[in-house]
Amino acid sequence: MGLILGNLDCKVLTTQDIQVEVSFEVMEGNPDFVEVYAYFADDTHAKVDIKISEGVTQYKTTLKLLLRNARYTIACCPRKIDSNGQYVDHYEEDGINVYWESYCIYKYVIIPLGSYDANDTFPIPLITQVVPYPKRISSKSGALISWWSAREYSRYELLIRVPGIRSYDIIDFDISNNAYTYNLLSQHLSSTPIDFIMSDLNNPHTFEIQLRGIQPAALQFPTYYSKWSNVFSFKSANALNSVKAFFDGHPISNGIRQYLPQGINVSLRNKMHIDEI
Repeated sequence: MGLILGNLDCKVLTTQDIQVEVSFEVMEGNPDFVEVYAYFADDTHAKVDIKISEGVTQYKTTLKLLLRNARYTIACCPRKIDSNGQYVDHYEEDGINVYWESYCIYKYVIIPLGSYDANDTFPIPLITQVVPYPKRISSKSGALISWWSAREYSRYELLIRVPGIRSYDIIDFDISNNAYTYNLLSQHLSSTPIDFIMSDLNNPHTFEIQLRGIQPAALQFPTYYSKWSNVFSFKSANALNSVKAFFDGHPISNGIRQYLPQGINVSLRNKMHIDEI
């Protein structure tokens, strides 16, 4: 017998009381129930049993979770009931003893830290992670910014500032295929030099960023903007101390001078620690 579920989808409805909508499809077999549960760090935070009706394949339920700024695993597991009213834990399939969890399907869902409501027409995108990375011989230093958005905005604005300084800059950028990431490289903006590395390795720079989505004007509709996300702070990556890591696979058996500016007195240390912005 096969108990096959599919088309598992998870949608954050609101972070006020942390509700997640879970939908799935019964594709094969006749389970009596489907267990839907969410766990974080091996602890189950929510669970519901959905009774399966004959001829009905599409199901939806809502889970109330406990933690913001967390990545939950959502599991849907088809279950059969024996003649004694107990869950069947083992099944015989093609002569093989199969444990019930083998039929479960899983999906991750990130619960944002900030306030969010799926009923907003232009919901706020919420920054989930910033991963700074150091400069290498063929690339500047930077930070990979990731976020989550309930609406598929095609354009965003990123506000960036140095803490304690009133001036700020805004970067306008497009995304495609809902790739909710942006690579912020070292660069000199109008008010804020975005220099991710410095000579003092014990003192990485700190930046604050905010994000908002843009719905570009179309036909008779004007351009719409979401509200700014909560402030997200991060520190730049330390410059690399390792020459091997800095050259990142580039051959250095014939020396490193070939990679440095010719006719200019530039030390390797400066090359490793200073971005040309």
